[in-house]
Amino acid sequence: MKYCDLLSLSGEDYRLGGLSAVLKRPPYRQLNNRCRQYNGFLLIEEGNCHYAWEGGEADLRPGSLIYLPFGSRHRLTVKSDAFAFRQVDFTVTDAAGELLCFSSVPHLFFASAPAAVTELFREMTALYEKPNGHFRLYETFYALLSQMADALTPPEDPRIEPILAYLRDNYTREVNLRELATLTYLSRAQLYRMFLKATGLSPTAYRNRLRIEKAKHMLRDTDCTVGEISVLLGFDSIYYFSRFFRQLTGMTPTAFRGGRE
Repeated sequence: MKYCDLLSLSGEDYRLGGLSAVLKRPPYRQLNNRCRQYNGFLLIEEGNCHYAWEGGEADLRPGSLIYLPFGSRHRLTVKSDAFAFRQVDFTVTDAAGELLCFSSVPHLFFASAPAAVTELFREMTALYEKPNGHFRLYETFYALLSQMADALTPPEDPRIEPILAYLRDNYTREVNLRELATLTYLSRAQLYRMFLKATGLSPTAYRNRLRIEKAKHMLRDTDCTVGEISVLLGFDSIYYFSRFFRQLTGMTPTAFRGGRE
């Protein structure tokens, strides 16, 4: 099994195998999956639920989109009277035939998916039910991957490039809007609004994502302890580091290192 980030998939020579898309209204309040046989995207259509897996959990509502990797274990608990979800199961391999997964554990892609992504899920469900819909089903799935990748890629804005470059070089430091504003001709308030619009994140949240990406590399490629990594990345405590790591990856640093994603 090989792990490949969704945004990096276009650079891979990959093959799409089996594909299905269904609307489900489970009759039970709790569903357990001990070992998934496919990669899958699950979009909540109606109601609320709670997903839990080793090292992570997430509350989902209508519009939430979660990825469920091949071989993963997880538990879904329905939290509302009416509940339904759309599920797209698929198999994707590289040129050598090795299975590709986007992560080793469930991953919440969108707390609220863009309307274009939701519509493609519904279109795939309708196509899967049609006698000859199979021919367009694969085409629509590629469109879904493209739409998701576009939604996850922040729009380019040349005005914030100096800020992005500064944060990439100084992600261990605290964010100071006054200091960042000196890199532009904008006020702190204008800078904050512009950055949020361009990236979907505040400067501090963007800095934290950079820290967590660096932490993933350090957990995978070094023997530094979780506490040492926390200090090296500038977190105030191992508690805050672990909390941010779990929020962004769905698992604890220790669980991530054990899985060697």
